[in-house]
Amino acid sequence: MKTFFIFTILLTCFIGNILPNPIMEQAEEDVLKSVTIQKLSKYIEWPENVLKKDDSSPFVIGAIGRTDFDSILRTIYKDNKIKGKQVKIKKVRSIHEIFGCHVLYIAETAKKILPDIINFTRDKPILTISDTTGFAEKGVLINIVIKGNKIRFEINEKGTYNSGIKVSSMIKRFSKIIDPLKPN
Repeated sequence: MKTFFIFTILLTCFIGNILPNPIMEQAEEDVLKSVTIQKLSKYIEWPENVLKKDDSSPFVIGAIGRTDFDSILRTIYKDNKIKGKQVKIKKVRSIHEIFGCHVLYIAETAKKILPDIINFTRDKPILTISDTTGFAEKGVLINIVIKGNKIRFEINEKGTYNSGIKVSSMIKRFSKIIDPLKPN
């Protein structure tokens, strides 16, 4: 793992001299978002029946929309585990391929089918994640917001509650809550 990070840093320095700044910045941001999904998963609790005790079944991260994000995820998670399970990255091309995902990254290019994605995932224990302004308001459970060098989250609280997914108060404390639950 340490070798991978050293390689990534060296590659970043090398590519930084070849690629224009906007392309380099996007590549760095995509790597940051990929690692964020792993770190975030430590503070997420799926319903007990979703992450079966069977260690041979993978933890599935899907990516939908035109993006190279799934290939970055494959590189990042090649030898990593989430919740004690090997990670499988799945390029999702249609709504029906979402089935079986524990996490679904939704690219901005999937904006036209976002209502269909939300209708399919609503009330299911699938953690939908995006990084597009306004997606949390439309039903995505967690929206990653990067400002400068800081990562913040927008959490659709009612959506996470209805899905059965629990987000740690530690994460909520540093997040903007969208569609908050009303206190009893």
